[in-house]
Amino acid sequence: MKAFSIFSLIVVATITSALYMIFMYVPNERMMGPMQRILYFHAGSATACYLAVFAMFFGALAYLFTKRDHFDRLIQSGTEVGFVFASATLFSGMIWGQAAWNTYFRFEPRLVSTLILWLMLFGGMVFRFLTPRENRPKFASVLAILSAVMVPVVIYSVELLPNTAQIHPEVVGDGGLRDPKFGQTFGVSILALSILSVQLIWFGVMLRSLEDKVYGS
Repeated sequence: MKAFSIFSLIVVATITSALYMIFMYVPNERMMGPMQRILYFHAGSATACYLAVFAMFFGALAYLFTKRDHFDRLIQSGTEVGFVFASATLFSGMIWGQAAWNTYFRFEPRLVSTLILWLMLFGGMVFRFLTPRENRPKFASVLAILSAVMVPVVIYSVELLPNTAQIHPEVVGDGGLRDPKFGQTFGVSILALSILSVQLIWFGVMLRSLEDKVYGS
């Protein structure tokens, strides 16, 4: 618990720093104005989601090899945290899209693959409640591995079409955020939401471990 408390203080300090930089430190972008600040939440949420999916993937492989309940708790916590951050990624992207291109959603590779990942995470949570208890860890492991396969698809989906055929920006890859303040804020915001993702997964595993001790597996 002491380690968790120390880590919580680090999370609070990092998130506070990120919020200060987003709203007080970084200047308005020349074209987007203050709306560009949502980029930091959007990119940070996406990275946090990928970390949660990686935790699911690790938990799935570990469970299939060891059959230990601890790893099933990691799958469940990773799924829930991943779903939350995938939702934040989608909704922040929709806000950005409406402001920048006057559309909330368009069927292009990055947006469609992110939506599929979101649906897979949602399905993983629903499926757990619809599956008999004795089969949940095994089926959850399979879904976690399938969800993990979607992450590289999401990341590299922007390579499937030329920039002129899609609206999703490659800000970093195209050399955007040239002002050092943009890059610094971008990095801190990604770090803040990433370690928040780790803390939430950690807390979820601890909570389910306690529930199993109190109520039984």
